[in-house]
Amino acid sequence: MKFSISTLAKNLLQENKGYEYLLTTIIYVPIAKMSLGIIKRKETGLQLIEEMILKLINIDYNTVPDISNILGLDEEIIGFVLGNLSVKDLVNILSGSAILSIKGREAINQLKI
Repeated sequence: MKFSISTLAKNLLQENKGYEYLLTTIIYVPIAKMSLGIIKRKETGLQLIEEMILKLINIDYNTVPDISNILGLDEEIIGFVLGNLSVKDLVNILSGSAILSIKGREAINQLKI
């Protein structure tokens, strides 16, 4: 005998005093399987944008327009972040190009671990 919920419902319906049985409705319960790709980021003391800019400078994308085009951010934002990195002594700005300082290279090496 084939099992069906409607047959079961007809046979096992409880009677509640004061209520009248009207109908049985099929209810569908959606079940979805999904997988997530999650990037885990460790604490570094740097903001994400600072980390990305340091990595780009490390691979010779060291001008504001280059970094701006790659990250898709306004040049003013990149300039502001480069200024902060310079204050933190992570980069040196020479004739429009950013160069990693010794402290900046150490920060990059810590990010690779």
